[in-house]
Amino acid sequence: MKLGFDPELLRYRREDPKVTEQMKKKRPPQREVLDGQHMRKLYVEPTARCNLHCDMCPRHTWIDEPMGDMTMEVYTKLLKDVEENRDLECIFFGGVAEPMSHPRIIEMVRLAKELHLSVELISNGSMLHEKNITALLDAGLDKLWISLDSQHMDSEEKTTGANGFQRTKKMLQTFQQKKTQSNPYAQLGISFVATKSNIHMLPEVVEMARVSNVEEVKVSNLIPYTADMESEVLYQKSLACDLHKEDPNNMPFMLLNLPIMDFEDIPAETLKDLMRQKVDLQMGKDRILRRNRFCPFIESDSVFVRWDGEVSPCLALLHTNKTYLQGMERTIYHCSYGNVKERSFMEIWTDPEYAAFRNKVKEFAFSPCPTCGHCTYAEENMEDCYGNEFPTCGACMWAEGFAQCP
Repeated sequence: MKLGFDPELLRYRREDPKVTEQMKKKRPPQREVLDGQHMRKLYVEPTARCNLHCDMCPRHTWIDEPMGDMTMEVYTKLLKDVEENRDLECIFFGGVAEPMSHPRIIEMVRLAKELHLSVELISNGSMLHEKNITALLDAGLDKLWISLDSQHMDSEEKTTGANGFQRTKKMLQTFQQKKTQSNPYAQLGISFVATKSNIHMLPEVVEMARVSNVEEVKVSNLIPYTADMESEVLYQKSLACDLHKEDPNNMPFMLLNLPIMDFEDIPAETLKDLMRQKVDLQMGKDRILRRNRFCPFIESDSVFVRWDGEVSPCLALLHTNKTYLQGMERTIYHCSYGNVKERSFMEIWTDPEYAAFRNKVKEFAFSPCPTCGHCTYAEENMEDCYGNEFPTCGACMWAEGFAQCP
């Protein structure tokens, strides 16, 4: 395993040994996890570049991260390495940049589709003019995701002078019109990052998606990469109090079972009071719970390959950057288990050290950083008070169910 920083600069922050031992004893019991080495979803980051400059983008807080595009030599080797994997179902072009900024992205989509897999791509939409949409569809793209929120649209308007919302509507319509000619089963998705400032836009986004025959709208919470951004998150109370979390082994809260109602007739304050109660809330058929201490990337057998060939377990570990957790600045260091330039991808995927890490994440016996009184361990993802070593995942907002990606 390679760390995304100079080990000589590492400053281990250790607490009182007695306190550390006490915290280790509080680790939840481990469950048996069998890793069959299945790999079903391959995320490919084609480039580290983006044509927009959104304020909430983590790229602004990258630490010593190089910039560049994935070479076709690296990409074609990667495809050759995975083509015999019978478990692989999807290649997803994404990461922490704009895939359409890669000069050969259309060719990359076409080569991926030649493996007879599902191929998806996420874009900020600013480069999706009619020619590019047609080319993506002709190349066999199965699903196009559009990142849509006020930051993207404001940034696009500053960059191109075009009204972001109106342009998105036209783009969705163009996609639906063009797909009938060459790729009738292609789908559309919208990814929306919700903040206090833009949550009022969500009904309009949903309506636009409905009339444009979008198959799915996926809403994620904001992950704050600056101190100012923390004031924009919509989950501070839920994070601090563990509200509405899934805990199959311990259900201490009373179940509040509500029928389907005309909720617009219920005073807003009443709904707010109900949501902040320490109860398990159920509406109609389903309980309102978030999966916590659950990695959506590891559990879905996913893996990320960065633009330079580095293989990372998840989006959070793809680059070294800063985040904030309840007023505390954290450094999240990049983690790689190998580079496809140097080793076969499947050799990296089946490496015992990488497999052991995936099993550890499925057990998720990491310290509960979001609800704990923060110690200095939480300032980095190097180690935690349960004795876990790099990379630690206890403060990950994807694992806590607040952030979600296509």
